Amino acid sequence: MEFPGPCAEDFVQVARLNRAFLDSLAGGGLRLVAELPIPLATALRRASPAGRERLSRCPFLLFSLGERDAALWAPLFEGKPGVDLFTALDRAPAEEVPLVSAALAYLWRFASHNPYAARVVSGAPAGWCEQLAGASLVELYEFARRPGLLRLRRASSGVFWQRLVTTGMSDEPDVRRAARIWALQAILTRPPEAPRAMLPAAACRMPVPALSFTEHSPPSVSQTGTRRYNTPPHEGAVDPTTRKDLPQR
Repeated sequence: MEFPGPCAEDFVQVARLNRAFLDSLAGGGLRLVAELPIPLATALRRASPAGRERLSRCPFLLFSLGERDAALWAPLFEGKPGVDLFTALDRAPAEEVPLVSAALAYLWRFASHNPYAARVVSGAPAGWCEQLAGASLVELYEFARRPGLLRLRRASSGVFWQRLVTTGMSDEPDVRRAARIWALQAILTRPPEAPRAMLPAAACRMPVPALSFTEHSPPSVSQTGTRRYNTPPHEGAVDPTTRKDLPQR
């Protein structure tokens, strides 16, 4: 089955959205790059206009709208945004709302007519695209005022952004193209991992369960001869108390 991908004009719009995002980073955006190493965040925010223009031509959005954050989007799609959308103190920064609104409208159009293309440029899951397509334009504007929606894509991956900042802004077209293909492949084939539960580092750090025997337990084959497992070196497998020390019945 063939899926129609984005056309040349679609990528032009992606580049414009990316350029607006990179320009916003240059003017501030400390929150958006806080997870990156400081030298890398500084290089991204202080990139030259020419460098930002080259980087903006990546065939995907350099920013995320939390498309994979089910806890964030589930109440919005269900029409239960909560009081935060209507509280002035809990709304998104005013400078972010126009960019988020434009990005949502762009992805909404894709999700309604070509969800595959929406997934290519945003890395969003199919379920998110389907629910976005069912939203109204008024709802999109309400979504855009939700705080915390605008994020740096793969903000926790220093390797991802190191590649984009160094080779993605290169003067050589072939080098930039290789960086863009690598980054797009990473977005489409390696979604961000979910947090994993902490497990013991090694079995040796886990407590050894104590062995207990009852009167109905069968005798152990290791009770004679050699010392049993987990027995202190000074103790043998046989009770050192002799029979003569036992009280006579």
